[in-house]
Amino acid sequence: MSIRNIGIALVICLVIMAGMRCADMGDEITQSVNHAPVITSAGSVTTTVGQRLLYRAAANDPDGTAPTIWLFNSPSWLSVSADSIFGVTPAGAVDTSFMVVASDGSLDDTLMVDITVGTVNRAPQVTSPDTASVVQLGQFIYQATAIDPDGTTPTISFNNFASWLTPDADSIFGQAPSDAVDTSFQVIATDGILSDTLLVSVSILPAVSYSAQIQPVFTTNCAVSGCHMGPAPAGGLRLMSYNHLIAGGNSGDAIVPFEPDSSRLVKRIEGTISPRMPANGPPYLPDSTIQLIRTWIAQGAMDN
Repeated sequence: MSIRNIGIALVICLVIMAGMRCADMGDEITQSVNHAPVITSAGSVTTTVGQRLLYRAAANDPDGTAPTIWLFNSPSWLSVSADSIFGVTPAGAVDTSFMVVASDGSLDDTLMVDITVGTVNRAPQVTSPDTASVVQLGQFIYQATAIDPDGTTPTISFNNFASWLTPDADSIFGQAPSDAVDTSFQVIATDGILSDTLLVSVSILPAVSYSAQIQPVFTTNCAVSGCHMGPAPAGGLRLMSYNHLIAGGNSGDAIVPFEPDSSRLVKRIEGTISPRMPANGPPYLPDSTIQLIRTWIAQGAMDN
């Protein structure tokens, strides 16, 4: 074989051998595939007015690299720093959202994070007075009132009250015994979670006695012959006893319990309507006596 032929054969052999080596190695050569990162942090978050919100985005890359994270399209009250977004929820804030993007430089993942702004539960407020009064043997009633800034209707209850008092829904009532002393009770208003408590002080007032203090005034000044006694009393009104007084006269009721200003008897003895009583005046009843009658009526005009 000539040298030329030997050279050609050698080249062919090397080419064939090289091809065999490439074919053998082909089973071992693999081509790498890039996988997109995956965001693993939550897709929603809740907050309330005045609460600090903090959200930290997180993502994994199946290829083992550390993804780059961006946050954008967030409301103005939130600030972004690296993989976190934070801020204090302002009054008037509404439900909103922001975007999270995680990228490996070639592929990325996106997540829309919803922000739900909840309402702040505020405690109800008891609005009824913190003082009350009743006379001995008088009827007592107190109606509690309360408001809830959140618009719900508070539930009202009573606690630590005297044995002569009975609660019923939003009211507490009872007859003060003759030996009653100053007392108190608690009003509680609740929305089921938060509550307000008011301590109500109850003053026990000495009762004006009709038999000992009022009837003697009428007997001396009014229930006399030709006036408010006998078969034909003036104006049809007899003032010889409690029952006569309560029966009234030709013009109707002489007194309205608890309402001295509305009582015709008071208007007569004060002279705001004519004729003024007693009919034989002046002099008329002293101011102190008129005030005593007014107090007796204001206390309920009791037969005591």
